[in-house]
Amino acid sequence: MVLRKYRENNDYGYIRDQLKSIRQDLVVQHIKTDFTIIVYEENARISIENNDLSDYNQCAAQLKNLYSTK
Repeated sequence: MVLRKYRENNDYGYIRDQLKSIRQDLVVQHIKTDFTIIVYEENARISIENNDLSDYNQCAAQLKNLYSTK
């Protein structure tokens, strides 16, 4: 739903906040599943599209850890 809403409105502030909240929930709950990887990959792609290197770097670092545990 979050990604669909972003595609409809192209509101980067909205998607950034929503994905950050989802990422935080996943970390707090220690969830490291395929869904977690999808969230971080989508967040990284959207961050690159919007020239947000800080957010991208956070996602990339976490993805490196997630990939190494698979």
